[in-house]
Amino acid sequence: MYPAYFLMRRLGNKILFIVGWLLSPLTWWNDAVLNIPLAYFLANLVAYFMPKLFMSSLIIFYWLTNLAGVALMHLSSRDSLKGKKKGLKIILTLFFYSLAIYILAKKRFIRPIF
Repeated sequence: MYPAYFLMRRLGNKILFIVGWLLSPLTWWNDAVLNIPLAYFLANLVAYFMPKLFMSSLIIFYWLTNLAGVALMHLSSRDSLKGKKKGLKIILTLFFYSLAIYILAKKRFIRPIF
């Protein structure tokens, strides 16, 4: 039973790392495929109750999905992996995507479903 526990822990950490990597800003495609649609869905839930908060909640949820990805990667790999620090690149990428989302929402290309 002792080795099975470590095997399950390692498997759980790998799954957690993959989910974190999929959400993190370290991949070039994840924003269009996962983070922005997920943020859009969550912002629509907020806009259903408070329509004026759609744009701000869209940006906040976008940032939170990216931060959740980085946090999941960190939690799952803090013992075994030591990666390079890409902090400034990640922050600048998040800023420019947030600016693009803000402009698209202001121009009404991105609107709530409800």
